[in-house]
Amino acid sequence: MDITNQSGITIYLKANVKNIPEHEMKRLLIKDKSEAELLKFIEVNLAKRESSYNPAKIIFETEHLTSRENVSEYIDKLEVIITL
Repeated sequence: MDITNQSGITIYLKANVKNIPEHEMKRLLIKDKSEAELLKFIEVNLAKRESSYNPAKIIFETEHLTSRENVSEYIDKLEVIITL
């Protein structure tokens, strides 16, 4: 992430396990897991990756992206940051 941060703007869309889109849950590694196994799998793997993602220059908690207005607000903020 250090090299990526030096090269440009990095953004981490930090998602709660319960907010992972259903289509993501159907990938090969997880397609045969029960709902409980799936949630545990995602939780464990997100925890493993957290230290790699946290150095991103911008982190958005995706649980706040619940409506078009919220998404538009975040896009406006990104446009300001990117043009600085």
